[in-house]
Amino acid sequence: MRQFSVFLLVAALCPFALAHHAEVGIDTNTLVEVEGTVREFSWRNPHVYIVVETVNESGERVEFTVQTSSTLTMTRVGWTSDSLSVGDRVNYSPIRHRMGALTGYCVRLKKKVA
Repeated sequence: MRQFSVFLLVAALCPFALAHHAEVGIDTNTLVEVEGTVREFSWRNPHVYIVVETVNESGERVEFTVQTSSTLTMTRVGWTSDSLSVGDRVNYSPIRHRMGALTGYCVRLKKKVA
């Protein structure tokens, strides 16, 4: 009976996990190329965040928040907490938020060498 109760609890919580990872708010069909300067690099779980200052279509400086995978996943592909520093120039490709917010999920990021 205890195992069945645990199963029911886990099954009841699954929709919350799926909603947290849903792609409803992002436009998975549009990938943009952006160049900018790292303003913040936050190496933490559940996701690594990078704030990049860039110039929008109107020529104004804006900050774009880019989300990546977890620190474990990033470590597995060669990243460390020292991979980026404030002031680094980067080219990145985020999947943008549908509502035009300055956020997105990072698909590619390349540090520019001076």
